[in-house]
This record gives sequence, C-alpha cells and structure tokens, in this order.
Amino acid sequence: MKDKILDNWAMKVLSVILAIIIWLLVTNIDNPYTTKTFTDISVNVINEDTLLKKNKTWDIIEGDKVTVTLKAKRSVIDKLTRADIQATADLSKLSITNAVPINVTVSHYEEEIKEKSLGSVDTLKVKLENMTTKQFAVTVETIGDVGAGYAIGTKIPTPNIVEVTGPESLIKRINQVRATVSVDGIVSDETFSVEPSYYNYDGDKLDSSRISCNVERVEVSVNLLKTKKVDLSVETVGEVAKGYQLESVLLEPKSITIAGTEEQLKDLDTILVDGLSVEGLTEDTEENIDITDYLPDGIKLAQESPDVRVKIQIVPLDTKAIKIPVNRISVQNQSQSMTLTYAEDEITVNVRGEQENIKDLEISDLTPSIDLSGLEAGKHKVKVKLKALENGYYEDVPEITIQLEEKVVEGQETQ
Repeated sequence: MKDKILDNWAMKVLSVILAIIIWLLVTNIDNPYTTKTFTDISVNVINEDTLLKKNKTWDIIEGDKVTVTLKAKRSVIDKLTRADIQATADLSKLSITNAVPINVTVSHYEEEIKEKSLGSVDTLKVKLENMTTKQFAVTVETIGDVGAGYAIGTKIPTPNIVEVTGPESLIKRINQVRATVSVDGIVSDETFSVEPSYYNYDGDKLDSSRISCNVERVEVSVNLLKTKKVDLSVETVGEVAKGYQLESVLLEPKSITIAGTEEQLKDLDTILVDGLSVEGLTEDTEENIDITDYLPDGIKLAQESPDVRVKIQIVPLDTKAIKIPVNRISVQNQSQSMTLTYAEDEITVNVRGEQENIKDLEISDLTPSIDLSGLEAGKHKVKVKLKALENGYYEDVPEITIQLEEKVVEGQETQ
C-alpha cells in the first residue's frame, strides 16, 4: 500500500501545482461578475438651503442609513470599501409627502458597476418644522477650584444675552444657555473664550447640531477675591416667656469663610447675627438662617452652603418660697388712733430666678412693708410691698388681710 502511495510521487505533486495554476488562470481570465453588500452606509443630505430659505428645518424620520448591494466584476468588487460608497439625498427634490430618493455613487469605479440596489429603505423621509429665534441670558458655570486663599468674585459673560435659532420644538426645550469655564488652580483674574451650551428644564445638555447662535464664542471674565475665616456671634431681641430664661444661643458652624478685597477683609473678624427674636419662647428652638443676609456690603460667602443652624436653649427659672412672719412686715402710715391685727401669722412670697441668684435670698433682702394710708377702721386686704430684685422677680404680689380698730380711750365708752 505504501509503495502505491509513493509511486510516481513527483508526477502527483506536479499535477497539484498545475491544477492551482490552471485555477488561477481561469479566475483571472474569466473574471466573473459577483455582488457585495455594504450595511449602515450614512446618507449625506444636500441642498439644505432650499428649506432654510423658506424658514423651515427638518428632522429625519427614516433613511439616515441604508444598505447598498453592488454588482461588478470580481476584480472590482474585491477592491471596493465602504469609503468608496456615497449615498446622498437632495432636499431640493423633496416631494409633497416629504420624501426624497436616495442616490448611490461609487468613487473611482462608477463606470464599472453593473448594478446598484438599495435594501428595504430607498428614500429619505423627513418631518418639516418652522425655524424660530429666541433670546437667552447667558449663565456662567465654573468647574474646578481656584487656588488656595481665593474665591470667585464676579463672572461676567460677554455678550450676556444671545440669540439662538433652531427648530421650534427644540428651542422650546431650552431652559438655559451656559458658558462653562474651568477655573481650576487660577490665582488671578482671567478671561476665557468658550462655546455656549444649551440645557433643558431637567438640566440635561441638548444636542447643538441643529442649533445656531448669533455668536460662536462667549468671553467670560472671572474676577478673584481673597478669602478669610471669621467667627460668628449672635445678638437676640425680645424677652422669653415669664418663668423662663434664655440659657444659650449656639451657632453651627461657629465660623465661616468669606471673600472680599484685601481692604474689606483687613479689620473684619466677626460676622454678627443680630435681631434674632426670642420673644415669648418657652422651649428649645432650632432653625436655619441664611448667613448671606448678615454679610456686610461687598462681602461674599466663600463656601458652598449659606445655611447656619441656630440652636436656642430655653430653661424654666427656679422658684424659692420665702415665708414672712407678719412681725417682719414694716407698717407705714398707720394712724395713731388705730390698732392693727393680722388675719394670718405669715405670708408666702414666691421668687423666680436662676438658682444661683435666689438660693441665698432672705426676708431682709425683700424689705416687706404695707401702707395703711387712708384706711379706716375695718377689715382690709392690702398689698405687701417688696424690694425690686436685680436677678429675679416675684411670681405675684402678695396680699395680707388686716383688721383696723379705733383705740378705746380710757374713760370713754364705746358706742
């Protein structure tokens, strides 16, 4: 068997080589027609000015990409690439149904292409829309952080108002025109030149390929200010409810970073939060305030959040009951013809105040007294006068019941 395989081996190898040569000759000499399909060929739209002159714009509904099949000799087909194929749609030939045929050409080999065919999509279909123009104020957006010790003072766009033109439906979606500049690391005033961008009401950036602006670029001047960390202090107005005292007012944070010119910051070490009302408060209160409302003119906040948390602590005053025997009450303007007796042996005076201020109070500190001016014989309720307290107050004005009687003169009968 082995001998049969190896027998005439040279002739067999030569036969294979001759077969390959013959196949190559037939292929190149015959050069048959064949086809090749190219997908996702982008359609180039021409003569757009035809619609723009009518103040119209367009949006492609179908036909922005097509499938192209070409038939040519193998020698041509093998050389073709996607770059050789151009698909165009001429808007000047737009039909009443807003459609235009797609035309296919082949660079360098147009004369050698026997057949050209498109797939299921062979026309460009568009939706027409009116063009409109609207003015927008330019908003400057900065990204990055300026150099240490500095903050952005002003950021002024030029122009500050632009005219934007585009499809009516797209212009209606524009909420803001932004000029975005990177200020990362800058330590001096600078001017930037940037292209405007367009954002919808959700803050998303819009495709600007169908939008035109009356200026290509916006110049943004960024001015820097020096920064300084300063303390916060507070000043209250009003009185808390009777029986309570203002224990403390805390601010969080206790300090903030502000920005201004070197001259403005030189003598500014504290920001005063004034006019904080505690009128009638009976319990702890917390609220947020906007610290920018308390900054001096020309001073800016150099931190992200303007919120400062105010914590007001209210505590009830202590009460001390002081019992005063009636013999410790001084009597003023008692008629010599009258005798005085009391209906009770003592009265109680309630003093309110901070414990430290009232704990050592004694009767002598109160100097209790009553005034009998103009009182005739009989039973009376009179108010007890007490000395005003520097660090406290009396819960109420005590009263005491007394009896005044005419003295009986010896030898005189009582009627």
